[in-house]
Amino acid sequence: MTISVIIPMFNGAAFIEGAIKNILSQTLQPYEIIVVDDGSTDNSAEIVKRFPQVTYLYQNNQGPSAARNAGISAAKGDLISFLDCDDVYPANKLQLLHEHFLAATDLSAVIGTFQYFFDTANDKLGYSEIHEGNIANHVLVGAGMFKKSLFSVIGNFDEKLLYSEDFDWYQRLYASKEKFIKIDDCCLLYRRHANNYTNSKKGVQKGFLQALHKAMALKKEQQNG
Repeated sequence: MTISVIIPMFNGAAFIEGAIKNILSQTLQPYEIIVVDDGSTDNSAEIVKRFPQVTYLYQNNQGPSAARNAGISAAKGDLISFLDCDDVYPANKLQLLHEHFLAATDLSAVIGTFQYFFDTANDKLGYSEIHEGNIANHVLVGAGMFKKSLFSVIGNFDEKLLYSEDFDWYQRLYASKEKFIKIDDCCLLYRRHANNYTNSKKGVQKGFLQALHKAMALKKEQQNG
């Protein structure tokens, strides 16, 4: 089973080279790396194009959901793994999750844990505790791996949601009949820095409420069956 790694990017010049090199140093190499440039205005594109192994796609700025969806449409692999351009994987992430799919071919998703890490002068340097990723918060698609066919079943990311789009997508996975497992291994190192997209508390709160409303409506629809 082949793996496509999708990196949504917006003005990621400070991080994108490290993200690509992180994937290229994985113990299991993916079939392809796709960077979807969501309308960057810095020199992100120049950096990406230094790597001939990487497929570069450009779109006008539409948000992370649209960027991930464009990557899914372009992906040729059997399995999809997402990496935001400012995050990194543990060295064995792809191999570890790939082995679970080989061992249980009926799986549609494998979801690992993640750690925060900090690299700014105003934060404590180092790594935080492990987070499992529950349904209320701390839900990061970068800690998982998914069959491409899963997106045809439960849909892509909601492009109307600029925040909590991963929460919304996971609720649809949890509500589906698709088989998935959660594992205790750390599968994502989530970088906290001054320019995180999720630093907007009002935006995050609004997005979460929108996604929560969708999840409640879905549950009610299933109950009324």
